[in-house]
Amino acid sequence: MAPCTAALRQGWRHGARCAQAPGTATRTCGMHPTRRPRRAPDRAAAPARAPGIVEAVVLMGAPVGVRPERWAMARRAVAGRFVNAYSRRDWVLGLAYRGASGFVRRAGGLCPVDLPGIENINLSSMIVGHADYARKMREVLDIIAV
Repeated sequence: MAPCTAALRQGWRHGARCAQAPGTATRTCGMHPTRRPRRAPDRAAAPARAPGIVEAVVLMGAPVGVRPERWAMARRAVAGRFVNAYSRRDWVLGLAYRGASGFVRRAGGLCPVDLPGIENINLSSMIVGHADYARKMREVLDIIAV
């Protein structure tokens, strides 16, 4: 992950190629902070420096907030599909994320994100707990059509 993070921070220094950063729902926690710029002035410049640097994103049960400005910033960095696969019935994510945020914030892995360019896929019929993503990965990927 470190080489990918370094490439993303450097922008297009490695040519006009899209980066690939595979990760599972549990690894999203580790990947999410690397996507956010550290200083306020960089927030506006970051997407402009690296538009479409990531080929595609599929978040499954993502423990990330649903603030539109953050999702829009991430969307600008993605050249292809940006999928938010969620389950309203993922009680593990619900307890962990909402408990950590004082029960006031919603997680992208629990609800759709209403933003152009974000493809929301409801997996509530098959995902009940967070571990179901790993157990049913083949079926989930068939539904998402990856």
